[in-house]
Amino acid sequence: MSIINLLGSDVWSDADITRRTEAMVRAEFSADAETILNRKVSGALLGAYVMTPEDEAEVMRFNAVTTAAAAAGALAHVDMAQLAQALAVEAAQAQLQAAPDDELAQAVVDAATPEVLALVAARAAARVQPEEPAP
Repeated sequence: MSIINLLGSDVWSDADITRRTEAMVRAEFSADAETILNRKVSGALLGAYVMTPEDEAEVMRFNAVTTAAAAAGALAHVDMAQLAQALAVEAAQAQLQAAPDDELAQAVVDAATPEVLALVAARAAARVQPEEPAP
């Protein structure tokens, strides 16, 4: 699941995505714990430290966490690009409502991929969903 809400209108910068993925790592490993682990790995590579089974397990866990964070970041970048395109299409559609002959707005809509148009439709459907009554 992406950290980008495709039905929302929040725009995430590269820095925002990086901060979120960093937070994913920090939720599992503090900066100090990462530094210590890096020193152990470096020492082991240089032959100055012998990794214990616990150290090796910690390295594997760190690799899993950072791999998951990297994958989440990559997906977020793809999703943010698609959301940005959908927001541009929505703005163009709104412009066409006000000025049906606006060729630039029409060009934006015409250039949209089927995936972006599907997202625009899903976003529109989500906006018209009736809210459930409060209990």
